[in-house]
Amino acid sequence: MGLLEGAKLSRCIFLLFLNVLLLGSVCGIGVNWGTQATHPLSPSKVVKLMRNNGIQKVKLFDADPGILDALKKSGIQVMVGIPNDMLYTLANSLQAAEKWVSKNVSAHVSSGGVDIRYIAVGNEPFLSTYNGTFESTTLPALQNIQAALTKSGLSNRVKVTVPLNADVYQSSSEKPSDGDFRTDIHDLMLQIVKFLNDNGAPFTVNIYPFISLYADANFPVDYAFFSGFQPAIDDNGKAYDNVFDANHDTLVWALQKNGFGNLPIIVGEIGWPTDGDRNANFVYAQKFNQGFISRYATGKGTPMRPGPIDAYLFSLIDEDNKSIQPGNFERHWGVFYFDGQPKYELNLGSNRGITGAGGVDHLAKKWCVLKPNANLNSDEVAPSVAYACQNADCTSLGYGTSCGNLDIKGNISYAFNSYFQINDQMDSACKFPGLSMITDKDPSAGNCRFKIIIQTDSAGIHERIGVRVFALNLSTLQRSLLHFTLSLTMFVVSLKTPLTNFCSSFPFFSINPNPILPFRSTTKPLAISAAATPLHLQTPAAAAPLTPAQFRVDILSESLPFIQKFRGKTIVVKYGGAAMKSPSLQASVINDLVLLSCVGLRPILVHGGGPEINHWLSRLNIQAVFRDGLRVTDAETMEIVSMVLVGKVNKTLVSLINKAGATAVGLSGMDGRLLTARPSPKAADLGFVGEVARVDPTILRPLIDNNHIPVITSVAADELGQPYNINADTVAGELAAALGAEKLILLTDVAGILEDKDDPKSLVKEIDIKGVKKMVEDGKVGGGMIPKVNCCVRSLAQGVITASIIDGRVPHSLLLEVLTDEGAGTMITG
Repeated sequence: MGLLEGAKLSRCIFLLFLNVLLLGSVCGIGVNWGTQATHPLSPSKVVKLMRNNGIQKVKLFDADPGILDALKKSGIQVMVGIPNDMLYTLANSLQAAEKWVSKNVSAHVSSGGVDIRYIAVGNEPFLSTYNGTFESTTLPALQNIQAALTKSGLSNRVKVTVPLNADVYQSSSEKPSDGDFRTDIHDLMLQIVKFLNDNGAPFTVNIYPFISLYADANFPVDYAFFSGFQPAIDDNGKAYDNVFDANHDTLVWALQKNGFGNLPIIVGEIGWPTDGDRNANFVYAQKFNQGFISRYATGKGTPMRPGPIDAYLFSLIDEDNKSIQPGNFERHWGVFYFDGQPKYELNLGSNRGITGAGGVDHLAKKWCVLKPNANLNSDEVAPSVAYACQNADCTSLGYGTSCGNLDIKGNISYAFNSYFQINDQMDSACKFPGLSMITDKDPSAGNCRFKIIIQTDSAGIHERIGVRVFALNLSTLQRSLLHFTLSLTMFVVSLKTPLTNFCSSFPFFSINPNPILPFRSTTKPLAISAAATPLHLQTPAAAAPLTPAQFRVDILSESLPFIQKFRGKTIVVKYGGAAMKSPSLQASVINDLVLLSCVGLRPILVHGGGPEINHWLSRLNIQAVFRDGLRVTDAETMEIVSMVLVGKVNKTLVSLINKAGATAVGLSGMDGRLLTARPSPKAADLGFVGEVARVDPTILRPLIDNNHIPVITSVAADELGQPYNINADTVAGELAAALGAEKLILLTDVAGILEDKDDPKSLVKEIDIKGVKKMVEDGKVGGGMIPKVNCCVRSLAQGVITASIIDGRVPHSLLLEVLTDEGAGTMITG
């Protein structure tokens, strides 16, 4: 095998010699380096891993400065990525594109010694599942990045491209020669292809034979590999015995038919996952990847492009924090495990197998498992497992997966251990009530690995916040999902109104389905121990178990009065803080809003986006400046603020609400003259920071009356049309007052107002205006809480019934505040 691979490598060098001279490219397959992991390897270790395995090209999905620094003088050629969420800003601002290129390309190429060869503008932006979201911004962003490269003098060295999914083209038959670009984007694709051709840039496509097999149960398995499937497809004398060749050449025909037959093609992603599906396993992954690499090493192309292929394997390392919406396999594409160790034998053309990362330290050899004497009929089992899987990674469980042969006890243990490891083996992360224990005996069985997490810089974060969130989450899981699902159902029945009149497709269970056990409607609420530090869960000892009927009655007795009280009433929610930064908390808020709309409330969402603004300013190399806690907003910063809040954050929230089953409409203060701004009294120091001069809710009323959810961003213009950035709390308060809202709710990163700011247990559940003013005077309320309190007081003085400051870090805190007598923070009354 070694001699054969050596001969193939020599032939590769010979075939690509001219290409090396002209373009400076290298002979060697590239890899995709993704970073969506809870415990990522350090960039320096990953770069060393690539070099030790002869990997000479890498494709990144973002311009991470730490990764780019690690690639300095490594000899590895780099394709650096621009995420889809940046396309809007880059498409609408040449200056933003120039700053991005200056910070993320020029600085590293000229002085840092990073060999950047390509900029990948977006990632599969025309997927049909995006419903055209990026169709209007991809080409302009591509053009602006190209212009920025030209201005910087790098356009001959660094080329732009757009990694596209293979769904941008199609064939009307099984033959590649019938291929053309997708009809709905045909004209746009021709514009992009022409632009690439005019600038000497390649067409980048991601091809996944695995997906063909995953999506179609009748797809011939052997056709996905390179083993000579028969009978081959005959296309005018050209034989296709594997789906990769056929897919690739469908693109070649699409290019050729439209006058661009010589445009270079890069295969940006190709690979095979090892877990999460019955066809995702070590055997198939090794067979596919080795088959492709062997063809690659010999310089064998496809029937329409017989020369060498430029390609990047997907992917280098597993990512345990990727979205699993496409499938559980998404977290298992790596050739290496999360700790940098190889999964199977693979020869990359270097006359030897791949070697793992060195110097990787794991945590102690201990695991969290199900107690031998645990009662599997316990009402705690289902929600405990569901919580563990929601907040960790259970994608190796299920039919045909690496852990598919475990019994029910093994499945539960796997879920518990996954949560335990992701939380850095904290003792308090293995306190599933009456069910779990820590052991030093490895529970791994066969191909099913019970992992031990590696030591990273993230260790210790969970020690401060992880288990507190765990306790609150599990309590909320039982109280919210069962409580409000049953309440909603019974309430709709009591109204004798079809559920579809309230909400066409609300996902009652927002948490991913438990792959092991179903939820039980008889689950008892868990008690949170106030004495424990950190908080842990314990089963109530004295209370007798509730029958299913009693439990439902208990639920309804609490929730129905609140649903009836607030039905038809307007509530204004200001959304920000941790709930905006955490994907799981964001999903919680979105689903809460939709549910409230479903049961007849009229919610309005107001948002800012400070962290997102900071993120974009940093990417564009613009320094964020604050004075007295307020952002200094010059003309350049105001342009970015508008783009981020109006064009990105607002539309993202609208899309999420629509996806959750409601109908949202995105607005800024400028739309319909909803808000008129005036300069802040501190405008001389703060720039374009404004206040609300006037509210005209005319545009909102028909939206609210027709059960739409308005989503409003805190940007408004003055009488002359000059935009201003306004504090989102202020906007929410003024809107609530103008609409005569029943309730104003501010989501924050604190529990609420504390009697003693140093004692988190001293939460003030309810207080009136007089009382809260006295707390401010006495110095018990200070810092960033003062403007929030003032906002609430002002709205109450103008007719809002109640105003609440609640803890947005608690999942479903919005439902807890509105539809329970417990609440989720501090409620201020008039």
